[in-house]
Amino acid sequence: HIMKSLFPGYYSITKEEIAHLWKHGTFILDANTILNLYRYPEKARENLFKLLDKIADRLWVPNYAALEYQRNRQDVIMQQKERFSKVRKILESSDDISDQLNKLPSRRSSDIDTQKFTRQLKKIVDEFKEDLERIETKHANEVEKDALRVRIENILSGKIGDPYGEQQMLESIYKEGE
Repeated sequence: HIMKSLFPGYYSITKEEIAHLWKHGTFILDANTILNLYRYPEKARENLFKLLDKIADRLWVPNYAALEYQRNRQDVIMQQKERFSKVRKILESSDDISDQLNKLPSRRSSDIDTQKFTRQLKKIVDEFKEDLERIETKHANEVEKDALRVRIENILSGKIGDPYGEQQMLESIYKEGE
């Protein structure tokens, strides 16, 4: 068992060991896990919050991971906003499809009802645009209120490690460089 104690990562663990880890282990979050709370759809986000609430007393975040979260939070929020614009732009291509189909001479292919298709496509796209606008408005309100940040800070309160000596040194060098 000396080899297993020296190199535990190369050995499978038992169901009992897994159960023990889930019950007593410390869960260490990285910056992306925290930032994913901004990226995930609402249901997945709420599920992750529920899980984090259940294990809140056993959470720990390295200081640098918390720093990366703070540094990247606004970028992640902006990326989510940009996704709405990208989806809207893709939806505009449905207008191009409809235009191209409507330009086809209908006499040559009488069995092909392009107008029916373009009406159905327009209806589906319009419904999706309404959903998109509702989701975007909700997202904008969440960002404005920053309710996610408050929830994250509440869960992680008192669970963030001290800064590393090297990080403090780097910060002072950065300040000196400015």
